[in-house]
Amino acid sequence: MSIFMWVVTVISLVAVILNIKKKIACFYLFAVANMAWAIIDYREGLIAQSVLFAIYFVLSIYGLYEWRKDKKKKEVGEI
Repeated sequence: MSIFMWVVTVISLVAVILNIKKKIACFYLFAVANMAWAIIDYREGLIAQSVLFAIYFVLSIYGLYEWRKDKKKKEVGEI
């Protein structure tokens, strides 16, 4: 396992911890990690898994968008 793969693994684990703590930063880290895993898997010839991580990347961007949208709604609705 290369150093790059270890770094991506650590980023993924930190993202999970941030997700547990309900921190929006988890989506940024998941986006980076998922794109990195998609590239790694593609280079290794694991096309199906690469597509899966590409889908996870899109979902992490969507999650970030939804989280920010919900936060703005709450800020506007507060008195």
